[in-house]
Amino acid sequence: MTTATRGPLTGRQVVVCRRPDDAEALTDRLQRAGAHVRCLPVQAPGPATDGGAALRHAVARLDRYRWLAVTSAAAVDPLITAGLPVRRPVGGVASSTLTPSPSAVPEDGLLVGAVGPATAAALDRAGWRTDVLPPQATAADLARAVIEHDRALGRSPGAVLAPLAAGAGPDLTAGLGAAGYDVERIEAYAMAAVIPDVADVDHARRADAVVVAAPSVARRLAELGVLNGGARIVAIGPRTTSAILALGARPPVEAAATDPEAVTNAVVAATTGTPLV
Repeated sequence: MTTATRGPLTGRQVVVCRRPDDAEALTDRLQRAGAHVRCLPVQAPGPATDGGAALRHAVARLDRYRWLAVTSAAAVDPLITAGLPVRRPVGGVASSTLTPSPSAVPEDGLLVGAVGPATAAALDRAGWRTDVLPPQATAADLARAVIEHDRALGRSPGAVLAPLAAGAGPDLTAGLGAAGYDVERIEAYAMAAVIPDVADVDHARRADAVVVAAPSVARRLAELGVLNGGARIVAIGPRTTSAILALGARPPVEAAATDPEAVTNAVVAATTGTPLV
C-alpha cells in the first residue's frame, strides 16, 4: 500500500487492478490526491495459444509491413522472442502525430505506433523508437494517429502488423481497416488468470473504489465477488463499462479518458461526488 498525502481522496482506499509495474503513473496520481492505493492484479500475460507460431511467421516477413502497431507493453516480449530485430538506436523520442515530417520515416520503411508511454518505453528498451504516440492511450486513438500520420505525409494506406492479446477488441483493426489499411491481426499473448491472496480480495470488496481497465479484468472480478462488493467501480473505457453492465453489476463511473488525471477524477467523482477541477 502506498503512503498518501492530503487531497480530495484523503482517507479513501482505492484498488487498482493492474500489476504494480503497470500502474505506477496512476498510483502516483491517486496517492497525490490523498488515496491509499493497493494493486490487485487478477491476470497476467502468458503464451499465445499457438505457442507463438503465427507471430514468428509474421516477424520473419517484417519487410512486408508499413506499420507495427502495438497496443500493450505485454506484446513486446513476445515480439522479441519471435525474433524482432533491433533496427533503431535505443533511446529515441516518440514523434508528435501532429507535426510529422519526412524525417519521421525510417530508412527501413517500418514505422512503429505505440498505444501509450508504457508501451513506447518497452519498445525503446527493445531497440525500437516509437514514431506515433496518440494523445489518449486507446486502440482507437492509435488507429487514428497512424492514419493522420500517413495522410500528413501524403502516404496511402499500407500493411499493418498488429500483435494483440487473444480476445482483444476490434478497435484497432476496425479503425485501420475502414481507412483502407491491410491489417494482419496476430495473437501475441493470452491473458491468464492470477489467483490473488484472499485478504487482498476481501480488501477490494470493502475498498472505496476499484479501478477496472479491461473487460477481461471485469470478468475476473465478477468471479472473485468484487464487482458486487461495497466498492464503487471505476471503468476505463466504454468496452469495460459495457462488460461490467453485462455482468449484472451496478453502473460504474466511467473515466472520461485513459490518462491518470482522468481516471483519478473519476475515482474522486465515484467516492465523493465532486470531480477534481
